[in-house]
Amino acid sequence: MLAVKAARDYIRETKRITGKPNLVLPVTGHAAFHKAAHYFDMELRLVEVDPVSFKAIPEKIEEAVDENTVLVVGSAVSYAHGVTDPIEAIGQIALKHEVCFHVDGCIGAFVLGWMRRMGREVTPFDFSVPGVTSISMDWHKYGYCPKGASVILHKNRDIRRHQIFTCSQWTGYTVINTTIQSTKSGGPVAACWAVMNYLGEAGYQRLISRTMDASDKILAGLKEIPELQIMGTPEMCLIAFTTDEFNVFHLVDEMKTRDWIIQPQLGYNGSKENVHLSIAQAVLENVDDFLKCLKESVAAAKKLDNSAPPEAMLAMLDNIQPEMLRGPGFTALMSQFGMTSDGVPDRLAGLNQMLNVMPNELTKAALTEYFNELFTPAA
Repeated sequence: MLAVKAARDYIRETKRITGKPNLVLPVTGHAAFHKAAHYFDMELRLVEVDPVSFKAIPEKIEEAVDENTVLVVGSAVSYAHGVTDPIEAIGQIALKHEVCFHVDGCIGAFVLGWMRRMGREVTPFDFSVPGVTSISMDWHKYGYCPKGASVILHKNRDIRRHQIFTCSQWTGYTVINTTIQSTKSGGPVAACWAVMNYLGEAGYQRLISRTMDASDKILAGLKEIPELQIMGTPEMCLIAFTTDEFNVFHLVDEMKTRDWIIQPQLGYNGSKENVHLSIAQAVLENVDDFLKCLKESVAAAKKLDNSAPPEAMLAMLDNIQPEMLRGPGFTALMSQFGMTSDGVPDRLAGLNQMLNVMPNELTKAALTEYFNELFTPAA
């Protein structure tokens, strides 16, 4: 959000914006950019990615850029598939059109930096790439620190200046905020400092090396299961895989019965419904057990009901408008998937399958209503 806000205000100051400012985002870009565009009332221009590599297509990005574009975004790496966008090519587009270019390195930048030190091939992604104007990174991911100590770096002070909010136009004390929060705890920053100094360079190199070794082993194990297909070519310790032979959401349920929690991802814009793995220290000593349970779960999932949702159900969903899911309409719809006021079913494959085929706006409305109802006290 800070990168988007700073870019918007910087471009407004340095260029003539004649209409609503927009940001250009590959469909694999993090939802945080959707949130920023929503909060700041900006136009979000989503562009397709390569259906095989799941990397951004520079030509598509350039087609979406116009005189009101303030920011283009690339990922290093993208969360869903663990691949790095062609940052160098996108940087040239940003330079050509004189717009800001943010690299979302929240989950990948720290690991990629260490991988490069360790001699692994890494796609260029940082300020050494011409055109990159800001980079973000989260210490709470592969830095193993508490949440609340994320980092945003700007190429220069001229851009960073627009991140800062200052107010002296009220009767109280002068307010100067470098981030969106005003009052905030220094605890996470202190804890981050402590963790980083405790682990040190040698500690982080050991952790990243072990993580990548485990990732290589899991990736090799996945390739030995013929029913599964790796999506793209993962560049670090994030992996996505899918299948054409059964309902992949059954695999999530089956792994849960074997004490493994894996993350389902709905299909969207060329990315088929799949399973996502973020490999970290908790898995390192249990890779063999994970692969054993995965093979068992694949065999079990193939025996379950893998039929597509009935045509009548799909037709019904097409006729539901998002506003119809408020109140009784939502309760009626969710009851068909085993969702009640008492909780959710143990197995969620059926629900995930329906969310996967719903129109996007209906899925959004259903999930919003679920959480709105969840936090409403009983009468």
